[in-house]
Amino acid sequence: MHNAGHIAHELDLSGAGLRTVHVAAIAPGKSRSVTVKLNGGTLSLWCPLPGHASLGMKASLTLQGATASSGGTPGGTTTGGTTTGDSSGEAWG
Repeated sequence: MHNAGHIAHELDLSGAGLRTVHVAAIAPGKSRSVTVKLNGGTLSLWCPLPGHASLGMKASLTLQGATASSGGTPGGTTTGGTTTGDSSGEAWG
């Protein structure tokens, strides 16, 4: 995730075989990455800072089977059940 905004953001992921994964604060202009192994199902992503998800800083991906094709993750890549990148192809901020 790249923070193209002017304030810090965080990222939480859950679903698709994951317990909630938390990515610590990302300062403006900085990036962080996380690698996770996913199962099929729905993966939810959101900024857990108060009010951020309600402002649209959230997304969900539907993954097919034990591994998903890259077609299910615009802006990212999926290989062997591991997804990287964001769901929109755009930076939040």
